[in-house]
Amino acid sequence: MREVLKLNPTPVLRTHRLFDSADVDETRERISGIMQPHRLTPAWQAGPFRAHMDFVRLDRIGFGTIGFGAMEVETQSLADYHLLIFCLRGRAQAVLPRGEVAIEQTRGVALNPGDRLLVRFSEDSEQFVVRIDRRLLHPGKGGYRLRSAIDVGRPEMGPFFRQVQSLLADPDMVALARSDPRLALDCERFLVSLLTRGQGDVASRAPSLAPGAVRLAESYIEAHLHESITLDDIAKSVGVPVRTLQESFRRFRGSSPTQALREFRLDAVRKRLLSGEGERGISMVAMDCGFNHLGRFAAAYRARFLERPSETAACRPKNFRHR
Repeated sequence: MREVLKLNPTPVLRTHRLFDSADVDETRERISGIMQPHRLTPAWQAGPFRAHMDFVRLDRIGFGTIGFGAMEVETQSLADYHLLIFCLRGRAQAVLPRGEVAIEQTRGVALNPGDRLLVRFSEDSEQFVVRIDRRLLHPGKGGYRLRSAIDVGRPEMGPFFRQVQSLLADPDMVALARSDPRLALDCERFLVSLLTRGQGDVASRAPSLAPGAVRLAESYIEAHLHESITLDDIAKSVGVPVRTLQESFRRFRGSSPTQALREFRLDAVRKRLLSGEGERGISMVAMDCGFNHLGRFAAAYRARFLERPSETAACRPKNFRHR
């Protein structure tokens, strides 16, 4: 059985500490200096707030680690760079226009210039980020968009991740590349080529549109999420084989039809709890939205929103607003 690659890009990064802080505003300002202005909203934490960031830039590509506990990060439109986000420990959830993407050691997310950034990090999380200047992927006119979901264990992505880890384990190589712009550019172009090839050369001139079957399936799920629908029901509703539907979801949504059903239901529960329906009982709201196993529901809810249903129902959250 093939062993899944585990990210460990820290040897060089730990020697490039950008800051340590116990202040949220200072943390936001220091990270903004590397990325762009953004909003940081801390969630509840067991202890005092602590944050740090390590960062090293070659020329047009920068690598960093960030730790700041349970936090929601938001910016309305990513500036002139692509951003890859992974979790070295803990987990996170990225809210994207086409759904949510889980972030952990084996799965990450890619954001493109102009994308809205909204990510919720767990209290025990530390993220690994790769910042790629737009000009590396946009040497001429036209667009170039990376797929949102990144599977670290995907064989095609192996060369990219192994090259990144090799680079960040070699302080002499990093120092040499930083001192020689031509060498840095060669290294960066190689990394970008491995990344785009690993994603299947998806570098589209425009965003890929999901096929009609996926959109119809999502409409069917949303209209029937209160019912006991199955994968077969969803496939029959759009007139395609189950395997075709699963492959379409995997390719265009980075998930599966059953995962989409669960997430639609979780979103419906959260919307109701935020509107005050929790007063009639969380279990009743969950069952109304199609959940029959309350233990699994509670676990899935916390994994998705990084808080318990009871915490949402207790009062309108200050940290995680429904949109």
